[in-house]
Amino acid sequence: MPGITTHYLFGIKAWHRMEKCALRNTISSFHGAYALGEQGPDPYFFHPIARIRKAGNPADIMHHEGLGPFLMALFQYAGDLPRGKERACTEAYAAGFLGHYELDSAVHPYVYGVSDPQASHDINTLETHFFLENDLDTALLYRMKGMDLKDFRMHATISMTPYMHRAVGEALTAACQSAYPDMKAGYFLMRTGITAERMALFLLEDRTRLKKKLAIWVEKKLFGHPIFSGIVGSKDPEISMEDPFNLRKTGWVNPWQTDKVRTESLPELMNGAFDRYLEGLSMLNTYFSSTDGDRKERVYNKLAAFVGNRSLHSGL
Repeated sequence: MPGITTHYLFGIKAWHRMEKCALRNTISSFHGAYALGEQGPDPYFFHPIARIRKAGNPADIMHHEGLGPFLMALFQYAGDLPRGKERACTEAYAAGFLGHYELDSAVHPYVYGVSDPQASHDINTLETHFFLENDLDTALLYRMKGMDLKDFRMHATISMTPYMHRAVGEALTAACQSAYPDMKAGYFLMRTGITAERMALFLLEDRTRLKKKLAIWVEKKLFGHPIFSGIVGSKDPEISMEDPFNLRKTGWVNPWQTDKVRTESLPELMNGAFDRYLEGLSMLNTYFSSTDGDRKERVYNKLAAFVGNRSLHSGL
C-alpha cells in the first residue's frame, strides 16, 4: 500500500486542485475527517481487537474484496443524512475514503509486483514492501512540503472532536453492515479504530530515528532482517531499492494479472489515480448537492459505474 503520509499528501493535493464547490468547502471545515478518510480501512491494521477477531480484520477483508459496494453504501449513508454538521463531517470522510481507493488500487499492483511477485503475503517479502512505502513517503513529503519525514507530525492532521468520532463511527458501521454483513463490524469496533489510528501515528513518529534503529535491531534478532520497521516515520540514510519509483521503465507484472507486462513508473500510476480522483470528487459533489430525488438517483448510478468494484490489492 502507499504509506500513511503519501495518502495524506495525495488528498491534500486533490483538495488544492478541486474546483470551487460545496464539497471543497466541506472538506475545509472537516479536514480531520477528510484526512482520516484518506487512510481508508488501514487504521484497523493497528487495532489490537481487530487483529484477533474470529470474523477477521476489517482492513484485511476490505483490501482483499472489491470495495465498490462499501463506498456506495458510505456515499448513500452520507447523502441521506439531514443537512448539518454530522452530514458535513461524514461527507468529508467519504470523500477522503474515495481517495484511498483510487490511490491503492492504482499503486498496489506495482508495489506487490516488485516486492511480492507471487502475492504470497509472506513475512519475508514485507521488508521491501514497507521500505518502498517509506521511500515514497520521504520523497513526496520533501517534494511537496520541503520536510523530512522525521519532522512531520502526521497524528496532528487527524483532528477529531467527539461528535466527529461518533459520526464517522456510525457511518462506517452502517456501510460495513451493508457491504460486508459477515464481517460483524459493530459500532464499538469501528469507532475505536479511529483512536487506534491516531495512537499508531503518534508512536510511529521518530524525530531522532532511535525508534527505527531499535525496531530494526529487534526484527533482525527475531527474523534475521527488518520487516515492519519500514513504516516507522524516519528518513532512511539510503533508498531501499536501486530504482524504487521505476523511472527507468523496467517491466513489471501485476501478480493478479500475470499475462500482461507493464512499464508504468510510480509517478505515472499516481498521476492516473489523481486524475480519476478529481473526476470522482466532482461527481460526488454533484451527488451530495442534489436535492431532486430522480436526479440524485441518476447521479448515484453514474457514480457507481465510475467507482466500479476494484480490489485495493490487485486493482482489478
